[in-house]
Amino acid sequence: MIWQEADLKRHLKDAALKRVYFLYGDEPYLAARYVNKLISLAVGDDTADGFSVEKFDGQSADASEIAAAVMTLPMMVDRKCVVVRDADLAQADEAAMETWTELLADLPETCVLIVWLCSLSADDTKESAPKSGEKKGRKRSQWKTFIAAVEKAGAVVRFDRLTPPECARLLMGGAKKRGCELPDRVAALWVERCGTDLHRLVNELDKLCALADGGTITEDMVVTGTAETLEAKVFDLSKMILQGNAARAFSILHTLRADKEKPVSVLSVLSMAYADLYRVKVAQSAGEPAESLTRVFSYGNRAFVLRNAARDVSRMSEQALIDSLERLAQADTEMKSNSMDKWWILDRTVTQLMALRRG
Repeated sequence: MIWQEADLKRHLKDAALKRVYFLYGDEPYLAARYVNKLISLAVGDDTADGFSVEKFDGQSADASEIAAAVMTLPMMVDRKCVVVRDADLAQADEAAMETWTELLADLPETCVLIVWLCSLSADDTKESAPKSGEKKGRKRSQWKTFIAAVEKAGAVVRFDRLTPPECARLLMGGAKKRGCELPDRVAALWVERCGTDLHRLVNELDKLCALADGGTITEDMVVTGTAETLEAKVFDLSKMILQGNAARAFSILHTLRADKEKPVSVLSVLSMAYADLYRVKVAQSAGEPAESLTRVFSYGNRAFVLRNAARDVSRMSEQALIDSLERLAQADTEMKSNSMDKWWILDRTVTQLMALRRG
């Protein structure tokens, strides 16, 4: 069984360490944090590279080199820890896979092996279409073989991206540990502006706690002290279009241009926002709640966009949304097929969306 964070947290409190851990998923910040916890529990305070800890870059290290490090008895300590970062098993040859399989089947009690993916995501471990001349699924099936072998000897832990409410609670807890107060509404605003990338959020948390200096983190601090994601900026743009606020809509466009965002990317996110609106509109017409769309489309932890769309979609008819999506598709074709200025195309498209909104 593949564990989640809660499973690993309970295990670290109540059980002895296993001989091998494989940590991966879409939230590398959490994986990295637990790698450090595992190292500390395995070898105590002596976590420096050397006698007790050996670290390998899985992209360049040879499987036999890693195996030798694991099997070598520790010197001057009872137990050692071997950490392998970003071992891309999809690229491993048959000899390397055989080495990994034999190692995982006969791990010594004197070593804790930690394999974790930092730059590789959960998608990198899934099956994919074979390349020319490659046997169907062979490369990705190697991950399946590796994961099964780790489960027999230790634990496989997948860290999924946290939902916005989970990120907000993490920020509130982090602010409390730093001696500051973060109201829940401000935490929600923060995540809505900046997304759910924990590495980015924690970096901003340190900055805003220093700014609050033991006091309360306010909405003004979040707005002035954090940088919005492209998705958040374009969401605000779509909201202004739906409200008919042309001045604010074009102000956001000018800000995006000044920030050197790519107009093709802006158009793509805007198109996704309108697709969400249309889906919610159709669901409402069928008497279904917006959240029902998560059973059909892969929203994952982005289900909150459906709630936002349900709040705003009443401003437009279903036909106006269809016409808007057609205009966005035409703009995408224009951007990718001719030499016209892409920002001009985007400005014109927003103007047309404003007109369609008015019917």
